Amino acid sequence: MPLRFLEKMPSVSVFRNILTFLMLLFLSFSSLYLKAQNAPIGCDKTYMIVGVVPVSGDKALTRSEVFEFGSGSTSNPNTGAITCSIQGGGAEGIVVDPDKNIAYMATCCGQSEIVIYDFSKGVFLAPIPIAGEDLLDLVMSPDKNFLYVTSYNGISKVSTITNTVVDYYESPSFNNKTAGLWGIAIHPTTGNVYVSKNWNITGQASTIEYVSPSLTGAATLLATAPAGFNYRGINFANDGSIWAILASDNINIADRMVHYNSLTGAIIESYAFPRPTLNAGIISGAVDAFDLAFGPDGNLYITSYKGDCVTKFDLTTKGFSTFIPYHPGVQGKSIAFVCGNLKCSDCDAPAISINDITTTLGTCTNFIPNNNGTATLSNLLYNATKTIEASIKEGETFGTAPIFGAGANLLLTPGATSLTFTGLKPATKYTIRIWSGSDVCFNDVTFTTPAFSSKVSSSTGSILCGPGITSLSATCAVGVPQWYNSLTSNTVIGSGNTFSFNASSTITFFVGCKPIENSCGVFPANRTAVTISVNTTPAAPSQSTVAGGLVCGAGSLGLKATCAAGFVPVWYDSQISSTVLRTGSPFNVPVTATKTYFVACKDLISGCESPAGSRASATATFNPVPNPIITTSTSPVCAGTNVTLSVTPANATYAWTGPNGFTSSLQNIQFNNIQANQGGIYEVEVSNGLCSANTLINLVVFDRPLGITATATNATCDQDLVKNDGTIKLTGFGSNLRYDISLGTTYTGGKLYATSTAIPVNGVLRADVPNPTIVLQQYTVRVFNANDCFTDHVVAIQQVVCDCGVARCIPYTVTKTKSAIKKELIRTTD
Repeated sequence: MPLRFLEKMPSVSVFRNILTFLMLLFLSFSSLYLKAQNAPIGCDKTYMIVGVVPVSGDKALTRSEVFEFGSGSTSNPNTGAITCSIQGGGAEGIVVDPDKNIAYMATCCGQSEIVIYDFSKGVFLAPIPIAGEDLLDLVMSPDKNFLYVTSYNGISKVSTITNTVVDYYESPSFNNKTAGLWGIAIHPTTGNVYVSKNWNITGQASTIEYVSPSLTGAATLLATAPAGFNYRGINFANDGSIWAILASDNINIADRMVHYNSLTGAIIESYAFPRPTLNAGIISGAVDAFDLAFGPDGNLYITSYKGDCVTKFDLTTKGFSTFIPYHPGVQGKSIAFVCGNLKCSDCDAPAISINDITTTLGTCTNFIPNNNGTATLSNLLYNATKTIEASIKEGETFGTAPIFGAGANLLLTPGATSLTFTGLKPATKYTIRIWSGSDVCFNDVTFTTPAFSSKVSSSTGSILCGPGITSLSATCAVGVPQWYNSLTSNTVIGSGNTFSFNASSTITFFVGCKPIENSCGVFPANRTAVTISVNTTPAAPSQSTVAGGLVCGAGSLGLKATCAAGFVPVWYDSQISSTVLRTGSPFNVPVTATKTYFVACKDLISGCESPAGSRASATATFNPVPNPIITTSTSPVCAGTNVTLSVTPANATYAWTGPNGFTSSLQNIQFNNIQANQGGIYEVEVSNGLCSANTLINLVVFDRPLGITATATNATCDQDLVKNDGTIKLTGFGSNLRYDISLGTTYTGGKLYATSTAIPVNGVLRADVPNPTIVLQQYTVRVFNANDCFTDHVVAIQQVVCDCGVARCIPYTVTKTKSAIKKELIRTTD
């Protein structure tokens, strides 16, 4: 079934009483499906397309005839006048997609393709092949994404997105196995696909059946035609009821149009076709009717082979009438309606472009256009057989009115080559339509009238830091910038892309574009304000508010500066540098050497800043930190030793502290006869006048062995013999002490604690000291503690002389000899 705008049809019992209400309802109906079915209501221009097949059956001559619908037009379908023909435009089913401005047309006679016609441009697009199928009728899904196409063999489901067959339902799958589907329609509520079966085989049943939109599952039988009749075109009313054509196979019995309940198959009403008035060969209403569609007036329009080309059925009066008379040699088969503009494929309207249009601006009064511009369409050629006429509409598209033949259209007269339109507004889009002979043969061109003035495409103001000369700039897409000192002034103070001015304070100028020379200048609405801002130049920070600092050794320092309110410090590395190191305060800088920085004040809003050369300075001073080192003559030391502590570097100030409240300001300090209680931590602070550093040393002082007494006893005698048993003894000693003894009053032993001898418990160091050979023999005893600290003790052993006593002497005579004296057998006395 062709894609047509479907009217909502009421039931028969109330139809006549509410027809007026329904017509208003048609105007407001917005379902996408209804827009896709039949003719739209309320369209200001509608075309009827009728697919025709020549009686000869020559498929090359199949075409779609276009009629302008409406009794007031110059090509009134009631007269049978054909507006134009779309050659090769199908003849079988026709369906229209108004969103894309295209018509899908099923080709007849085994051509096996759907042709696609762009009726807004009058050209064919690439067809959709349906291989191996002799196509008959087609319909579009409510979402416009699919076409359902009938053929002798079944239903093809075609994607309008890919233009390919995506599904198929074979004819034998229906209840009626007879081949030859024709009519097809989609239920407005359920979306089920209804078809008529066996449209032309006599003696066999013809049915109306339906399947799901997915073309799956079993078909449902709705109605079976009476014997001698075949179903052809079918179409839904908006209430879900269905109208069907019943073609008679007997020339003496009229064809019928039957209205069914689409759910039960019950007949609501039925009407027989009358005998046509122009085909004398028809003796009854057997007109070989084919297709039907709802027109823009809500009535049904039916095509036929042998009767009227198009018959009108008035749903109010229930009467038939000739709408387009019978045409010998051609047969009306399919029908559809198009709302709006339609352009035929054989259109020979003059080709026009914007280059064929010349405009004038017109005049203005006090910056108000008088709207008296003109546009002349040139390079036209008069046609003696076809009227060339044109009209103009404001806007980017022409729309649908006025139509060809309207009284206000401009006619191209013999010898003329141009048409001029007057009363045009400036800076306004217009569309000119030029026709050749009919409303379906036209070309459009859209253009924009010139403007008295326009806004600049860009402009740049200026910011001054203090009074001075500066330049403003502006650019125009078309024309030259014009400069004014106020929004409404008529006086141009400058012309061109730049405008210079010596500004002492902030001031605003206005600029606009004058595309073409005219006396009106730039309208205020098209002027753009461009401002020179004269701002205060901040003073540099006062040197008293700038603070540098000293860093002892490598480190960082926060430089500080204070600006007047509203301004911020900006730091540089020289008086003239343009590279900003930091904005704000403090400015933390690394310090490895003394460096001076410079600071200005800046207005962050205007960008104005203290001039280079006036910047204040802040110095980050680097001073080395002393590295004090303490050296000592000896440590650890034993009490009683002389000790020196020395510190470097020289030429500094020193502050020593130590145990027992010790202080000194000398570089080197001397301890004579140091004692154990003077041992401990000694710390010194060394200052070079700016930076100072501390170091310390632990001076260890060990006690010597104290409280020890050394005594000696002389040798004893055995009668007159010395026994060599002198002793050296220590008392008052502690544990873990050791000793060594050497002759003389000074220790010469050379031993240390580790190599000396432990003191016996009884303190007797020696009990075998020989009797001296001299009157007095001295010994030095050195006592060591574990720290190798020692004390020396000197003891003396006196020579002892032994003799026998008087009581024990026995007289005897001894002969004195030299050998006896020598062997000390005899002691002589003087």
